[in-house]
Parts: sequence; structure tokens; C-alpha cells
Amino acid sequence: MLNKIIRRCSRYYWELIKRQKAFDRRKLSIEDYLDEIKSEKIKNEMPRLLVSIDDLSMTRNSLLSYDRGGDEGGILEQIVSTIEIYDWLRPIFFIIPKNREVLDGRNIFCSPFDISSLKHPRNYERVLTIKELRKKGYFDIGMHGLYHKQFDRIGYHPYAEFEFSDNLSDHAKLKHMVDVFDLLDLQTPLFKPPAFGVGCAISKEIVKTLSDITGITHAFLSTPNNGLNTHSFNVSHINETKLHKITNVPQNINLLWSEGEIVQVVQNIIEKNGIVHPQCHCVEPGCLEDGWSDFIVSRLKLIESIMSASTRGYKIWKPST
Repeated sequence: MLNKIIRRCSRYYWELIKRQKAFDRRKLSIEDYLDEIKSEKIKNEMPRLLVSIDDLSMTRNSLLSYDRGGDEGGILEQIVSTIEIYDWLRPIFFIIPKNREVLDGRNIFCSPFDISSLKHPRNYERVLTIKELRKKGYFDIGMHGLYHKQFDRIGYHPYAEFEFSDNLSDHAKLKHMVDVFDLLDLQTPLFKPPAFGVGCAISKEIVKTLSDITGITHAFLSTPNNGLNTHSFNVSHINETKLHKITNVPQNINLLWSEGEIVQVVQNIIEKNGIVHPQCHCVEPGCLEDGWSDFIVSRLKLIESIMSASTRGYKIWKPST
């Protein structure tokens, strides 16, 4: 009985320590972040640019999906129009097969996942559009979960689909996700968990689970202070990191930082021949601050101008084979 009490107290104590570490990490300053970047080794011949756009939905119901791609004239068309202007803008869209969202604090419960719904003419038109634009080289794609929604922990980030589920559940969802993309002929080796929910809150090792899924080779599991870097500086901010059979690709630029902060971080990453990786969302700016807008485009242009002005040059990031 006493041993059981001691074990419970010990778990509770370590849980408090983890929470405090995560809280402290959230306050990471630009100065400390730059020091971490400066401590990294040069591993590549030249810098690379990677722009990711999260939350493109396979379905076209803009009411349920905050126009995550939208209907005619929506966000996807706006992004494609911008891509046609700038030949350096070749983003990766991270796609949600069956989006479940929250509107006005109310859960919108979709029907159980059924791939036939994606082949409904209204939705399949979206799939065909993605295929066509990808084939033309406008963008590449990655997988972004099944539902983009978690129901395991009320009061926590509602989009962290893989944060509190166990490894067995994760394996089933990830395999189903890969199968959906395969069945729609949208194969991709890239995966990013919604909200960078990788299980840090419950000490889950999602990397091992990912390594068991055939078809996934690269995962986007870290930001400066989230995902695998939730508690401390664990994986590189600027280089790929091999973890089991998975290659982690870091995300490292917040487009909502000040112009001066973005310039400093980009210049330091260039000095290390690292990956410069900003991210935004395929939604209206009224839904998320970093939703697609003229402001976001101006930030991306700023980053590219810094990189193109460098004597080191740069190339567009592509997954290693």
C-alpha cells in the first residue's frame, strides 16, 4: 500500500516538473532561440527553403471547415494564384481527409470516417484539383491526420489529434490515414501531426509508432518550443534529424514575429546552411492570425529576398531518399 502511494506521488511530482518545463519553454526568447541555432553544426552544402501550408481539407464544405480550401474563389484558389506569380513559392500543403471542427464552442460531429464521402462528386472534385495542381508542380502534399480533432482530453488544444491517444490507437489512425491517401492516389511520405501533438504530455513516443507505418519516411514533429522540443532543446531547429526509421523536419519561422526577428532568425539559419521553414494556414486570416493573406505573402517575400540576396544561394527543400 505504501509503495503504491509513493509511486503515485512520484508520478504526480514528475508530471508537475514536466508541466513547468513546458511552461518555461513556451517563454523561449528570440535571443535564446538564436543561441540554440548558433550552437548547431553545419550539415548541408547550402540553405533550403520550405514553406508549409496546413489544414487544406479534402472536403469542400466551407461551413464545417472554416474555408480550409473553400469553395469557388476560396483560399486554395487565392494561394494558387500567388504560386503562379512567384516561381520560388512551391509549398507543401498538409491535408486533412475528414475535417472535424469546432464552431462557436459547439462540437460539429461528422459521420464516422467513410472514404466514399470523399468520392462524392462535390468532394472528389477537390481531390482531382489537388492531383492536377500537384502534377503540374504547383505544390507537394503531406498528411495531416484523419480528423484534425482530439476527443481524449476536454479543455486541451482541440486539434491535437495524437496528443493523448495511446500508441495502439495512433497506429490504427495513422495506418487508416495512409490507406486513405493511397486509395485516392495521393501517396506521400510526409506527415505532420495537428498542433504538433506528439504525446509529450503523457510521455508517449509517437516516433516509434510512426516507424512501424509503411509509407511514412519524413515527419514534421518540432518547432522551437513545441512537439519534440516541448520541454527542452531536443532536436535540431535547422537540420533533419533521424529518429528510428523517421526523419524529423523542423519548422522554425513564425510569420507573426516582427520583421526584425524574422530577419535575424533567417540570417542565422542561412549561416548554418539550414532549412528555413515558415508555416501558415489554409484559412481566412479572420479564423487564424496566420491564415493566408497579403500580410502572410509579404512575410514570405521578405524571407525569400533575404535568402536570394545571400552569397550562399538556396534551393527548395525536398525529402531525402
